[in-house]
Amino acid sequence: RSTSNTQAALTNWLAQQDVRVPGIRGSAVSGDLVIEHEQRCWCVMEYVEGDYFSGGGNEFLDAGIALHKLFLALRRAPDALRILTVIQPATRQSLEMMAELERQRASWPGIFSEPYATHLSAAWGGVTAAFERILELEPALKSSIGPCHIDLHPHNVLMSDGKTTAFLDFHSLMQAPSGSMIAFNLFKLARQAIVARDGNGPDADVRAQRDQIVAR
Repeated sequence: RSTSNTQAALTNWLAQQDVRVPGIRGSAVSGDLVIEHEQRCWCVMEYVEGDYFSGGGNEFLDAGIALHKLFLALRRAPDALRILTVIQPATRQSLEMMAELERQRASWPGIFSEPYATHLSAAWGGVTAAFERILELEPALKSSIGPCHIDLHPHNVLMSDGKTTAFLDFHSLMQAPSGSMIAFNLFKLARQAIVARDGNGPDADVRAQRDQIVAR
């Protein structure tokens, strides 16, 4: 519950910075933002109007700009609101996974079925090259660990008339590599934006919106 209270307090601080997150109301009795009852944690969040992120129109651009503002604010968060939970780059597990995939390469058709095994085989050289590049970046990733929102998938982003009204799930506020978390969150939203355009591969409009976000 201690971690949840800190995450909720950080959420309220973000709301005071004009970041689009719903505020958390404290208990009228104890003042605690998160209450434990019957081995469950409970809180009361302010209601925010909006629908889940669809990715249509300029939603990706607006959500990306709001995400940029969120992460800038998180960098300024007071030390008193520092969350102890830290997510480190999972290099060792990733190395083991890549090695196991290579060992099982002959079995890919049975594991992934066709045509996915064929696609993976054709792309494997690029996958391994990208992974090696990630390993080179590991020191930079570890040095960028700070407060992040680690899970901004489409159902954690509310939109109204193309504008971002709220980022949800304050339990996803944790210490993690900022650069990779920003990229991961943008990837999940960009993927939905491509789906909204019938999923016809990399979409020029989505790429253009991504470039405007990254340029900030």
